[in-house]
Amino acid sequence: VPARKPAAAPQRKPAAKKRPPLSPVRAADAEAREKRQRRASNIKVLFTAVDVTDKERAMLSAFGGVQVKAPREWRDATHLVCPVPLKRTPKFLAAVSVVEHVVTLDWLRQSEQMARAVGIASALALGVYGARAAA
Repeated sequence: VPARKPAAAPQRKPAAKKRPPLSPVRAADAEAREKRQRRASNIKVLFTAVDVTDKERAMLSAFGGVQVKAPREWRDATHLVCPVPLKRTPKFLAAVSVVEHVVTLDWLRQSEQMARAVGIASALALGVYGARAAA
């Protein structure tokens, strides 16, 4: 019977350099910054019946939003931007059941000015559409 070679000891990775702990103020700042980034990256915008130019893309990136393009990503969208009056496009009909907010381009402009996603109360497209339909 041939002699077996002893199993090689597993290689250990060198220990990572440890950073000194942050001061309480710097730790709070870092936490706040991470929270803002997480919240901003959660804004996923789908456009329908709107010509999306570089201007709209710049407005969207100004507050950390991301444009959703591919149909398989529509269910991940949080906001649907559409014109007033609403146009019942196939994209609108598919997305209206999965997005949280249906808004106008005014919401995008206001969000850019505030450098964050603003409240949607003043820019609800369905509310505006309902008001115009009743008039």
